[in-house]
Amino acid sequence: MPGAAVFCSPYNRSMIKLVSRRPSAEKTVLAAAAASLLCLSLASAASADTLTGSVKANSVGVQGLTVTVYGAGASSATALGSAVTGSKGAFTVTYTPPASGLVYAMTQDASGRRREMAVVGPPSALQASVVINERTTVAAAFALAQFFHGSAIYGAQPGLGNAGATASNLADPRTGKLSSVLANSPNGNASATLPTFNTLANVVLSCTRGTSADCARLLKAAKVPGQPAPTNTVTAIAGIARNPTTNPKGLFRLAATKKNYTVALSKAPVSWLIGLVYTAGGFNAPGYIAFDAAGNSWTGNNFAPGGTSGVGAGVTALSPTGTPLFGGLILGGGLQGVGWGGAVAPGGNIWIANYGGNSMSLLGPGGQILSPAGGFTNGGASGFSKPQGVAVGADGTVWIANFGNSSVTTFPQGNPALATSITAGGISKPFSIAIDDAGYIWVSNGAESPNAGSITKLNPDGTAVAGSPFKASGLRSPQGMAIDSGGNVWAANQFSNGVVQLRPNGQPAAGSPYRAESLAGAWGLAVDGKDRIWVGGFERPSIIQLCGRQVSACPPGSKTGSVLSPAKGYVNAAMQRLTSVAIDSSGNVWGAHNYSTSAPVGGFVGGNGLFEIIGAAAPVKTPINGAVKQP
Repeated sequence: MPGAAVFCSPYNRSMIKLVSRRPSAEKTVLAAAAASLLCLSLASAASADTLTGSVKANSVGVQGLTVTVYGAGASSATALGSAVTGSKGAFTVTYTPPASGLVYAMTQDASGRRREMAVVGPPSALQASVVINERTTVAAAFALAQFFHGSAIYGAQPGLGNAGATASNLADPRTGKLSSVLANSPNGNASATLPTFNTLANVVLSCTRGTSADCARLLKAAKVPGQPAPTNTVTAIAGIARNPTTNPKGLFRLAATKKNYTVALSKAPVSWLIGLVYTAGGFNAPGYIAFDAAGNSWTGNNFAPGGTSGVGAGVTALSPTGTPLFGGLILGGGLQGVGWGGAVAPGGNIWIANYGGNSMSLLGPGGQILSPAGGFTNGGASGFSKPQGVAVGADGTVWIANFGNSSVTTFPQGNPALATSITAGGISKPFSIAIDDAGYIWVSNGAESPNAGSITKLNPDGTAVAGSPFKASGLRSPQGMAIDSGGNVWAANQFSNGVVQLRPNGQPAAGSPYRAESLAGAWGLAVDGKDRIWVGGFERPSIIQLCGRQVSACPPGSKTGSVLSPAKGYVNAAMQRLTSVAIDSSGNVWGAHNYSTSAPVGGFVGGNGLFEIIGAAAPVKTPINGAVKQP
């Protein structure tokens, strides 16, 4: 038998040769086994990573805690290594990072109730050292709230990784201090987010530097009605993130006992909303938000610098953490006076409707211009006229609402050369378009008018479905529109203080329209992964949450249409007039600041930036090319 030769090729680090002259079969097998074990040992050591750091209760190191490093994958979390903190809270954990997913560190005391955590990062960009404290705990628990399964964290990409990155916008895991994003303008002192965040850190501190009874009080106060009580401080904060109206007064009383993190709230909040504003990227009256498969947002701007209606010339793309992409404002390709139209095609290209330019523009996933200098102007027989809403079907067909001439233009399979115009089915002043999973196209009619509106249903071939247009109480200037997992159509109405639900057959659902004072000037609308409805307010800047078709996903006693947000909606001083609401694959709710609140609407002062509510919604699969789906 020839000599054995073993190569540690999977790791490309070393090679071991075991060669013997005419060994026995037994010696050959033993040599090969020993070589394999040595290869695995060398590979493990070579690929191991080390995380150092300290665990603190505010500024005091905590001794005797177990720190475990976990790898979060698509369907489970795996413990990768652990250590016990020393006299000043210091620890060192050696572990082997996973190939993909997210790495996080979580502490645990003997009782299991006192837990803190921090995000270590994706395998491609791991932190070498972290400070784990109450601030990193609140940051990670909010950002990853939708990926908790008990105390374990896992879920689908890219939402999981994007959520982990978002935690760094709240607290810096390297220092345990506030992130520069949260601490500075346009956030910082401009809204209640900073003091709310610090107050929640003080809530955690009431346990981490308190007694066992203090911890029990926290877990009791953080219980969400209809759900199991949290078992530790981390799951308590994650539950608050998913349910921001949880017991504001009770939790605030706990925070008041430990005011180590400042600036904090001086009184109990209406909700525990944690929201950030992102203004970099050349925003001026952003209209519609569309997410691509990576979680990047694409938003057209109504105005150009100077604030004149109809001359906006650019599109802003942001990373999932709010950083401008592709050098900032994207110009060219016919982009002009972008209104409310934008959609991402299945292949990743982005279609933009030019309200001011009467054309369509096309961008590539990397921000490259794919349309002619003047945009695509072939709008079919009726032509483009003040195009607004855009939707792209699963087959790539593009549908565009022409507000100016009461028609719909379609690009079959995304080909502008095949453009056709549709006027059937009672299309009149159309604003938004949505496509269901059966391929039917829904068009809202009568925008910007207090008179009764309607919704047209088209067959996939563009012919009108019998009975179109469908009318229902509450349809008055239907604006934003979306389709839930059951094929129901939801429309926000600017002039009826309500949201209308149509069944898949076009008939209004029982109980529709759903009205509330907080829905005044309702405009943007999105459905999350549990069919809950999120509505953006233009007249009164706020984001409102309603229970949708899955009543089991709502608090006890809720029914379809119940308002789940506070009486005035989720509000924040940094919010401006919103025209679009969208949900990303991490479970964050985004709103477009279309008009400034510093001037009357007639002053045409464009809003600035996007507002993000962190961790409150069930994630959705993006881009949306049909009914809303979970990732």
